Amino acid sequence: MSEILKDSYPAGLASHYPPAILDAVLPLMCLAHPVMLARGTYFIATLDGRPAGCGGWSNAAPGGVGMEPGLAHMRHFAVRTGAMRRGVGRALYDRCAFEARTLGYDRVVTEAALNAEGFYAALGFQALGQESEEINGVPFPYIRMERQL
Repeated sequence: MSEILKDSYPAGLASHYPPAILDAVLPLMCLAHPVMLARGTYFIATLDGRPAGCGGWSNAAPGGVGMEPGLAHMRHFAVRTGAMRRGVGRALYDRCAFEARTLGYDRVVTEAALNAEGFYAALGFQALGQESEEINGVPFPYIRMERQL
């Protein structure tokens, strides 16, 4: 997972965030999250037999707080640069949405990095507005997005 994140995030985020922000946030963003992995709702997708993307969902907001009945959170999606635009991200989302819907969730939200807004919009998410989270002492802007399952 960390290798996918390290390949995907620096390249994708560079077009939407200044170097000073990336220098602060990438060391944390490119790490696998053991708690998320332990939940069993985080997946690695393969393409041509090689790890190509990762992503998952949780009933808790980032940071592990803020559970709301019926609301699932898409978390930490990334696709290797060589696998982009080949259906990897959509396949990961479809798997997550299917599981969440099967377990009774009817809405899903995400904190989309600025470069990922188009991806989530293509999946049917609506932008709720730009917000910011402090990561490693630096404000990191994102777009809060939501859709019905």
